[in-house]
Amino acid sequence: NSDAMKKVAERCNLQTTEDLLAAIGFCAITLHQVLNRLREEVRLQNLSIGEPQPNDDLAKKIMDYGLKNNDPVWRLPLWAGYKHLIESNVADLSSTGSTPFGGAITAALFLENFIETDTPWAHIDLMAYNTKARPGRPEGGEAQAIRGIYAMLKDQFG
Repeated sequence: NSDAMKKVAERCNLQTTEDLLAAIGFCAITLHQVLNRLREEVRLQNLSIGEPQPNDDLAKKIMDYGLKNNDPVWRLPLWAGYKHLIESNVADLSSTGSTPFGGAITAALFLENFIETDTPWAHIDLMAYNTKARPGRPEGGEAQAIRGIYAMLKDQFG
């Protein structure tokens, strides 16, 4: 937002919007380089970052049908490197994880333990909230992903 941009400009002694945009671009490039290095380190340690969904085709179908039906969803990663976060000293697994970080990923890693190996599933995220009213979609909570998934099932099973 504009207050944050003002604060960054003041703190970094930036004089123009172009200076600020250049600083943001530099940060993005730096972050990209850091993430690439992290991915390479993880690859070298035989871990997988952003490992594929248990069912790539299903995840892609859900996303495609969501877009076709103006009901967007986003595919979330499963990172095996976070599995230690759902380990527990008093139970087989912890459903809440040991840290507040990576909660959507650790939740999916927890649920993965209860899915039969031949059951297709996908790890997706959705907003589930309308920020403004539109015809048939009032502002507020929304049962997002239902239209897209319904259309996909209807096409597949009639």
